[in-house]
Amino acid sequence: MWLPNRRAFLLSALALGGCGFTPVYAPKSEARALLGAVEVDPPRDREGYLLVRHIEERMGRSANPTYALAISIELTDERMAITADNVATRFNLVGKATYALRAVEGGKVVNSGTVQSFVGYSTTGSTAATQTAEKNATERLMVILGDKIVQRLAVAQLEPAA
Repeated sequence: MWLPNRRAFLLSALALGGCGFTPVYAPKSEARALLGAVEVDPPRDREGYLLVRHIEERMGRSANPTYALAISIELTDERMAITADNVATRFNLVGKATYALRAVEGGKVVNSGTVQSFVGYSTTGSTAATQTAEKNATERLMVILGDKIVQRLAVAQLEPAA
């Protein structure tokens, strides 16, 4: 039973290789060239700090950046579960991040876009538990938005910076 599965896997891998498929971080790829070459603008608040920290974990910090990344974050709370006496017991934290990747030399924007997502948290516990749940939701949302930005930059066809 293993033999046919391995053959199918090998054949599909060969087919992907034959059609021009290459890994996103392959040597000499544009995405690999971004690793360690992007400086994210300094954050202005806690959410910005969390997002910048995650992007730097994924892409690395740059001592000599080729690109600069500016990010604007918008967060909103949506009441989701409401009791009969109009008390919200669950919220969705909705986040939208607008980004612009620009060349350090000349300042030309080479890629820009908007990513968005949401996470939920409960407010049925104590005040401390609710505040912790909200902070945790914010952290999770910044990781999701950061991953989406990195993914978009990795697959983008960038113009040369200089």
